[in-house]
Amino acid sequence: MSFAFKISDLGLVTNLAYSTVQNARRACGAHSALAREVNSLHVVLTRLEAEVVKPESILNGGASSSENGDGRDEKSNELADLVRDCERVLRVLKEILEKVCLFSLRLFIDRGRSETDL
Repeated sequence: MSFAFKISDLGLVTNLAYSTVQNARRACGAHSALAREVNSLHVVLTRLEAEVVKPESILNGGASSSENGDGRDEKSNELADLVRDCERVLRVLKEILEKVCLFSLRLFIDRGRSETDL
């Protein structure tokens, strides 16, 4: 059995979570609930990414579930599905936050302030 998601893809989702955290902080403030929650997701994805590369990890070891009946392949596939779901949500959230940041910047400029005042 192995994790049913490419390690490089997991890295991309982790990076997406990080950039979404940064956008949430810019749009809502560093201490907003949204920024904290997305940061928590980033931490979980970072830890998962570290676990996946370990050969002795439960995500990479042992026989397939069809051989030993322990359901590891099923759990691995379920985890991969969850990571894909996180990716979809993060992409939408990142897009929304980028628009909020852009709107805020335009509003600031329209009021005669410079970007350095942000």
